[in-house]
Amino acid sequence: MCRFILRERHAQNLGGFIVERVANFPFRDIVVGNPYNEPVLIKVPIYNEEDIEFLKKLGLIVRFVYETDSLLDVINEVKREIEKRLTEEGGRQENEA
Repeated sequence: MCRFILRERHAQNLGGFIVERVANFPFRDIVVGNPYNEPVLIKVPIYNEEDIEFLKKLGLIVRFVYETDSLLDVINEVKREIEKRLTEEGGRQENEA
């Protein structure tokens, strides 16, 4: 099984890592975002719903790209979510200090 390193605070589409002949997903792509300050190692390719659930359990941001969606818009949405989480985390750390 292959692995992919998702850089810290980075969004990446996994369209090339979805096995379309095996997985019959209702979407054409998946965009994942790493809201952490360290890289995350993820399994690729994506074969089924369990693989997607594993990404969510890691705490990654997971968004689906449907036929009517713009890939760029979804990537930008995930980037905004990463920034939002980082801002919230920064606020919590300042309050704890």
